Order: sequence, then structure tokens, then C-alpha cells
Amino acid sequence: MFGRPPQSLIKSILLGVLFFQAILFLPETLILENADVLRQAKAVDLFNSDAQKPISYEVPETNVGELTKFMTRVMGYQPSSREEMSTHRTKAFRALSIAADRILELESNKTSYAYHLAIETQLSKRLIELNGDARSDIEHIIRDLQAHLTSREPKQADRSLAMFAANRVLALGSLDLATKSLNTSAAVFTKSKNRNNVHFGHLLTGTARRLNLFGNSMELVGTTLDGQEFDLTSYHGKVVLVNFWATWCGPCIHELPELKHLYHTYHERGFDIVGICIDRRRSTLDRFIKAHPMPWKNLHNRDTGDTFSSSVEYGVTAAPTMFLVGRDGKVVSLNARGQYLRQLLFNILGPPG
Repeated sequence: MFGRPPQSLIKSILLGVLFFQAILFLPETLILENADVLRQAKAVDLFNSDAQKPISYEVPETNVGELTKFMTRVMGYQPSSREEMSTHRTKAFRALSIAADRILELESNKTSYAYHLAIETQLSKRLIELNGDARSDIEHIIRDLQAHLTSREPKQADRSLAMFAANRVLALGSLDLATKSLNTSAAVFTKSKNRNNVHFGHLLTGTARRLNLFGNSMELVGTTLDGQEFDLTSYHGKVVLVNFWATWCGPCIHELPELKHLYHTYHERGFDIVGICIDRRRSTLDRFIKAHPMPWKNLHNRDTGDTFSSSVEYGVTAAPTMFLVGRDGKVVSLNARGQYLRQLLFNILGPPG
């Protein structure tokens, strides 16, 4: 029986499942983004010298331990060229699928790392192979995913799997089932004793809320940087850009001059901006605002006690994220940036000048 693996192998399993799901086969353009997973991927030194050695895709026939080691070697391998990556994708997909199936046949301990790795790989494979007409298959996967998540205290790999499932279903154009997947997973994570799991569960709920914001009202309250109470409903009658940004975010800073230009162009006609800074440190934000004054109100995004931050409430994991709210208080766009934002303002408020 395969016992508890060393910490390095646990990290490899975590990154391997992420690799299998989000790098090897998922389309490059994602509708959702999981910034926490990406940060963890960068923090783990998975691609060591052993990962660079040529690997065999021949699945061992031996035992659970060897199969698990084989899977982590394949998952951790880093191709050295585009051509090799293309070959690796095809061969690794087949090899990992076979290895996972063999582990499920051999492993009797359903609480082991090997068993859960195989289940996660199998679920990922089923998600990858879905097509747009497979509504019943999606519902089966959602049920199986929930069963997997409730079989133990959720781990980081389970967070990756839950977000990947929602990404994949949404990419197939099924908003209602993506919402269902997010909410059923969230119900598991929020009941966890682990604080990070609880936070992630609320993030999933927020993501579901965000995906269904179009055409609905957006609630946003807080305190501005100058200490004033803020409520988005006070902007009723205006067209408002809600901008989740950060001082460390290059694209956010790059777009700042354009936002100032649009603000000055359309402000007298009823356009306003509300900034929600997701920086962790208020002092960093204060220094930035002092160096780069903004004519609109800004709030500092943060959790306070039992109240989750605005970014969690709307599942915002990437900056910049911009919502455009119409005069009636209803959201008209979940991705109001660049040329599209200019076109939206032209359509609603008329030509500049």
C-alpha cells in the first residue's frame, strides 16, 4: 500500500493536477482566472533537474506507488520546445489517463493520496472531453465532483479542480450549469474547518454572483480612502465604471491615463468611476494615490471580521476587472476595458467632445 508521500511529492501532485487541468489541455483563453493557483505554481520549484531528464510514457504495470511516481514525473516534465510540447501533450494525456485508471483498479484505500490523485485526473479527463451538447454528462460530473470534494477535507488540488470544472463548463456556453458547479462546490468549501477553504468557498459563490451580474443590480458598499461611507446606489442615474485594480498591476497602471481621459470627457454627461484597490497594504495604496491623484473615489478592498471584501463577493481574482453600470443601476458589461469601454460610452452617452 502506498503511504504518505514526502512533501516534495505532495507538491508535485498538486502542481501535476494543475498542469493536467489548466496547462496541458485547457484552451488558452479562460473565462475565469485562478490567481491563487498561479501564484502557488510559481512558488513551487517543481521543474528541477530530474524533471528535465527525458521521460518514458510507458505506464508501469507494477503497483500503486510506482504508478503515482510515474504520474508525477510525467506531470512535472517541462518540454524544451514547442514541438516537444505538442508531442508531450498527446502522449501525456493518454499515459496519465491509463495510469489513473490502473490506480483506481489497484488501490483499495480510498483515503490515500494516490487514490485522490487518480480521481482528480479522471474527473479532469472527463471535463476535457466534454462537448457543448453534453448537458447530462456535465450534470453527472458536477455530482461526482461534489462526492469527491466531500470525501475528505478539501486540499489545494481540490480548489484547482473546482475552479477548473466551472471554467470548462462555462467555456462550453452553459452559464446555468457553471453557476451550479460553482455553488455546489462552494457549499462544500464553506463548511470546511480550514480558513483558506472557507475563503475559497466564498470566492466561488462570488464568482457565480459575478457571472450572473449582467442585467442585474450590483451592490457595493464600503468606506472611501478619505473615510466617507460609500454606497453605489447613490450613483443611481449615472453611468459608473467599477474598476478593481492594484498598484502592482502593470495593465492597471497602463490604462490609468485612458481612464482619466474618459472621466474628463464624459463626467459632465453623467459618467463616473469607482476604484476598488485590491492591494493588501493600505500604506502602499496611499503612497500611490499621492503620487498619481485620481479625480474619482477609491476604496481599499479588504476583509473585515465576518464581512468579505468586494473582490471576494464578486469572485474577482484578476486585475484589472471592470464592470460598467448603467443609469438604472443595472450592469451592462462585465469586461468594460479599452476600445470596448469607449464604444459602450459612445453608445450610452454619445460622441466625445
